[in-house]
Amino acid sequence: VRSDGAIVFNDQEYRNPSKTDLAELEQTLLRYREASWLADIRPVITIAAEDNSRHERVVDVLNACAGAGIKNVTFANIE
Repeated sequence: VRSDGAIVFNDQEYRNPSKTDLAELEQTLLRYREASWLADIRPVITIAAEDNSRHERVVDVLNACAGAGIKNVTFANIE
């Protein structure tokens, strides 16, 4: 999650201020979860938020993960 509000997942940016692109992010995460299960691995998402990123955007990512059924979410420290 960047400080400018953009969410980046696998080189795809989600930055729509009205959050209409969060449904697309959730669908991408759902496909990731399904592919992980087919490969018999546990899907894990690591959220790396820049220091000045808005907490609301981090919560948006958490909500997208929940909507996609991904329960294993970790946080990384960006330096």
